[in-house]
Amino acid sequence: MMAGRNVSASHVAFSSTRVMATCSTMGQAVGTTAAFCIQHKTTPRKVVNSPEQMKSLQQILLKDDQALLYIQNKDKNDLARQATVAASHETPDGKAVQVIDGWNRNIPDGMTHQWQADMQDAEPWIELKWEKPQKISEVQITFDSGLNRMLFITGNERVHQQQIRGAQAECVAGYSIHVKTATGYKEMARCENNFVRLVRHKFDEINTNAIRIVVHKTHGDKLARIYEIRCYS
Repeated sequence: MMAGRNVSASHVAFSSTRVMATCSTMGQAVGTTAAFCIQHKTTPRKVVNSPEQMKSLQQILLKDDQALLYIQNKDKNDLARQATVAASHETPDGKAVQVIDGWNRNIPDGMTHQWQADMQDAEPWIELKWEKPQKISEVQITFDSGLNRMLFITGNERVHQQQIRGAQAECVAGYSIHVKTATGYKEMARCENNFVRLVRHKFDEINTNAIRIVVHKTHGDKLARIYEIRCYS
């Protein structure tokens, strides 16, 4: 919060930078930049003046789900970017391949940038495949948490009625992660009561050429929705 409150801005900019949500994102950026500078033995001023270092910092923030509009995932360590994508089924607007298109939220281009599948057609799954086995020990998933819906404190009863207090209906509540082995699929992680947008699962490194995510339930929405899947060794 202090990182946000201490910002130097005109009265016009301060009308938006003063609010808590903006302060928290600014605080995240400041803290990440400080760690980046320590790691690379540099200063914030030098980072700002270095296009390459700025791009690297932005990629770190994006991986941590910082809201950086129009910044696309270019993480060279993300093995998912080299995968092909298949799914049990998909909607016309929610193509499975969109989980690796580099966008982890909607941007005003008319695309959904997420995989969508009807929950009525059994438990939908989405799978990343590689031509050669990959060493994987971490899977990161970005779900839809209803960011399109306003959620704020207000005295307007009509606005209150349009808000959902608690887990958002679009968010995946139950899911499991499976890796392909010589004898079939092996479950590596399972969650039954998720309500957050970004999840990370780490496990002992395994050689595999396919990772499958199965959606068991949502918090009420009829569609399974996943914005992004990342994989790391």
